[in-house]
Amino acid sequence: IFNVDFEHGGRFYGGFWQQIPSEYRQRVTIDNFLTFEMDYSSIHFSMLYQQEGIPKEAYKDPYTLEVEDAELRKIYKVTMNIMLNTSSFDEALKVCRKDKMLLPRNRYKNWTNLIQHILDHHQPIKKYFFKQIGTELQRLDSDIAEFVMLKMFNEHGVVVLPIHDSFLCRMKDLDKLIPIMHEAADAVAGLSLYMDIKAHS
Repeated sequence: IFNVDFEHGGRFYGGFWQQIPSEYRQRVTIDNFLTFEMDYSSIHFSMLYQQEGIPKEAYKDPYTLEVEDAELRKIYKVTMNIMLNTSSFDEALKVCRKDKMLLPRNRYKNWTNLIQHILDHHQPIKKYFFKQIGTELQRLDSDIAEFVMLKMFNEHGVVVLPIHDSFLCRMKDLDKLIPIMHEAADAVAGLSLYMDIKAHS
């Protein structure tokens, strides 16, 4: 599905496994095999950092600022993606205030403080925020996903199920999927990306 034109969006939608809650998706099987989900970690922000010539080892997890905290990381992740898909600081602020997220008041007085903290922390890519470039980056990650799915099928006869920038596959196919995901990121976008594996049961 594209947004506006063929240079924006382009992600693969429609599969039932994308529509169900994540706790149910963990029970999806392929040919009666348990599945695992391989994910490109924080793909859009990794793209932006590498576009600025900064290797992945320099920033590792863009959604973790100073503190390793899972709940805080979720808030940063949502906020940063809002900032990437809005056209101004004020618009991002309005969206954050309307979102169901709870502001961590033990760390920030208001959403303005939190957004400014993110801008200060991510100075190297600050210029990309509030430019509504999220769908342009989706176009790139959709090309990477297409490369992965086609190569897995054409070379190994294996179907993997896309969930935007991650893939469900059988455990026995992980050894094929992981190198192809690395190859796809490099071949399509010249990127070296971290990946996460999410075991399903």
